[in-house]
Amino acid sequence: MKKLLLSVLFIVFCVGLSFSQSISGKVTDEKNEAIPYANIIISSLPDSTYAVGGVTKDDGTFNLNVENADGDFLLSVSFIGYNDVAKTCKVGDAGTIILKENQEVLDEVVVMGKRIEHKANGYSINLKNDKIGEGKQAPELLSFLPGVNLDENNAIKILSKSPYAIYLNNVEISENELKAIPASQIESVDVDYMAGMKESANAKGGIIRIKLKKEIDGGYSGHLRGSVSDNFYSGYNGGAVDNSFSARYGKLSIYNSILYDRSKLYSDYQNDHFFKDRHEYIYSYEEYRNWSNSFYDRLNLTYDISDKHSLGVSGLYYTNKQKPHTNTSYEKQDTEQSSSLYSPNRNDMYQAVLNYTWDMNKEGRKLDFTADYLRNNVKLDQEQTSTEISEEETSHTSQHTDMFRMKPVFTTPLAKGELSIGGDMQYIRYRDELTNAMEPQGRNTKMDGYQPALFAGYSGAASEKLYYELGLRFQGSIMDVKTEGVNNNNEDWGLCPTVSLMYMINPEKGHLVNLQYNRSLEYLPYSVISTYKNYSSPQSYTVGNPNLTPPTNNTVTAILNLFNQLTLSAYYSYDSNPIYYATEVDAENSDVSYTIPRNGKSQSFTLFSLEWRTNPFKWWQAKASAYYRLQSLNTGIYNYNNQSSYTLSLNNNFKFSGFGGTLNMLYDPAMTYLNESWKYVFNVSGSAYKTLVKKKLELRANFTLYRHERTITTDTPVYTLRANNQTKSEYAKLSLIWFFNGGKNVQAKEGAQSIQEYQVYEKIGN
Repeated sequence: MKKLLLSVLFIVFCVGLSFSQSISGKVTDEKNEAIPYANIIISSLPDSTYAVGGVTKDDGTFNLNVENADGDFLLSVSFIGYNDVAKTCKVGDAGTIILKENQEVLDEVVVMGKRIEHKANGYSINLKNDKIGEGKQAPELLSFLPGVNLDENNAIKILSKSPYAIYLNNVEISENELKAIPASQIESVDVDYMAGMKESANAKGGIIRIKLKKEIDGGYSGHLRGSVSDNFYSGYNGGAVDNSFSARYGKLSIYNSILYDRSKLYSDYQNDHFFKDRHEYIYSYEEYRNWSNSFYDRLNLTYDISDKHSLGVSGLYYTNKQKPHTNTSYEKQDTEQSSSLYSPNRNDMYQAVLNYTWDMNKEGRKLDFTADYLRNNVKLDQEQTSTEISEEETSHTSQHTDMFRMKPVFTTPLAKGELSIGGDMQYIRYRDELTNAMEPQGRNTKMDGYQPALFAGYSGAASEKLYYELGLRFQGSIMDVKTEGVNNNNEDWGLCPTVSLMYMINPEKGHLVNLQYNRSLEYLPYSVISTYKNYSSPQSYTVGNPNLTPPTNNTVTAILNLFNQLTLSAYYSYDSNPIYYATEVDAENSDVSYTIPRNGKSQSFTLFSLEWRTNPFKWWQAKASAYYRLQSLNTGIYNYNNQSSYTLSLNNNFKFSGFGGTLNMLYDPAMTYLNESWKYVFNVSGSAYKTLVKKKLELRANFTLYRHERTITTDTPVYTLRANNQTKSEYAKLSLIWFFNGGKNVQAKEGAQSIQEYQVYEKIGN
């Protein structure tokens, strides 16, 4: 099977190198700035028969293969906010096409939907000359895009799933870094509903790609922000300072982002345990308090060696120190007891990325090579004191993860589309060192993992209205896990196809339909295989399971878009060997429960969603969303069928002259998930801003006015646990932002592209 796939990919690669007739060119604005994702339609003359279509690349170039190379063609170029251009041409270089701004469109409040350019696997939105980002942070802006929402914890979701990756100027970032980006600095956003064959085979969610605005004449620009937060009940809640800076000097482009954050993390829980076999209750109250200090600095440098060659490097340093205290008081058999758990920890992360790009010819043939190395160190101490014990119990663990990845990608025009072929090799080395373990004792774990892969993809247009993207990825997952001399080897190989189709029912009215299918092979991060027991309280801990089998997933998605305002989607996924988290009682201490990942037999998930985006007035933009879910899981012991839940949300954006804000509401009602009963969540949050000094300064406030937290009841054959979240989350955060620029306003080029996979550790700040 492996040899057959290699042979097929080699043949396709050779075909891609074959000679083809094409029409190429570049699309720019009047300032000579490239326009990405402009629509290109080529028709045969004299009868204007559709020949081929596509969109421009990031640098504004296009290259489309055509038949009947001796004839004349009509080249039509269009992009939202600009006047259309049409010209006759022949095979070869059509030169530079300059689009002029359409002042009638730019002078009015532009509905966001009118700026969307749809693709087979998602869409792109150009925010140039659009003021919708004024006064917002990046997550607030993204929440108004089709298929993108913020959940009850303000985490980003694409079609109700966590995104596989978020890229900023082609560098992968965390959601915490995303929150530090002013939306006014964003030029364009790409949303892919599924990750595609270039990403790892375990990618289930979609991709968000963000590009910042570029200077055009040389110089520098950026922002400096300071913020302070206050909880309505507990007082001062922390503060942060962040800065971004971009510049270009000759052939060198620079982008740097730096952040320091000090914040208070806290929660209050009332927990009621009922042990069924002995008819005993334990009532406890937990107070979690933690001051977290984070610092990161990300630097990207790109050097244009020549017109065809560029070299980029990217570096990241991140550190996070936490000192959490969990104080627990509980009643057991008419006795009152108390305990304290102190868990100081530190996480240090280092990353280096090297990217080399070779534009081989004007026809669009290109080679891109990326190497990515990441080092992650975690140190965790646990110190427990209790009225039940006379001595303090302690444990210490040091966890080290090294990841290295190489990824060459070759792209070339072929027939009426574009062919991409590449390889992907990732090695992961994980070690933990556990000493002076708190009873029950943990164990050391060593893991070496490999993910070799080959992939090929082809995208194009079958007609003026039908676009497609096909991909195939062959990937292996090889893991060698050793725990105290016990060796567990796991090797899985799989073919992961992806198919995306888009049919433009009525392009002028914004009617279209997307159909997608993909198969994924999940990779097991160390957090689910490590046997280290991480206590959240004296009565509960989490532990990994080194005997897990990687799940496989098949997903089908259908999306209908009407009038660029109404989006209906249906999503179905089926997992084999799914991982679920079981809550069990410790065999050595019946008063202690723990959570452990286990493999089930099968799992399915069905989602129906409805989104409506509208502008009731020029100063008011709204987005209403409704999600309905059905979940089923067969664990081999228990069978849960068609458990339903739904979520309702309403996002509002208000924009006036020099000030505005947002007001968002989310309602997630009571539901049942596996053996858990969840009470409802209701949240009202928003922001307000005011610009000053000719928009050089911005004063803003983010707030949560009201939040009703969840209560979760877990029922097992042994015991019932009712966890009542009593945390007071209402807060306000004040920020002052200074936007600056100077010099010659140089046009900065993108930095090195990060491709590092982050499944094996917690993402920054998440």
